[in-house]
Amino acid sequence: MNQSFLTSGSEDIFIVEDILDQFFKRLKKDMLLKGRIIRVLGEGRFILRIRGYNLVAASSRQLTLQEELRFSVLSVRPYLVLKQIVSQLKPSTGSTDILV
Repeated sequence: MNQSFLTSGSEDIFIVEDILDQFFKRLKKDMLLKGRIIRVLGEGRFILRIRGYNLVAASSRQLTLQEELRFSVLSVRPYLVLKQIVSQLKPSTGSTDILV
């Protein structure tokens, strides 16, 4: 992890670069992932936990707290884009693309 420390007047400012770089390096297109909604932020935004990482994400579909989801990775760079995999055992609510 690349970290920088700056002092500006009386404020100390931390700049963290590539904090998720290690996570993103392990992801590949079409890879399958599981995640859980751990906080709903409103306005189509939420915090999604995947493999121990908390990601601020957006979706056009209304998601609920503690909802468990399965995804296929559509792209990793420049943004992580996930497509929700809807189980055939549950009623289909349509597919959802999630931008992280």
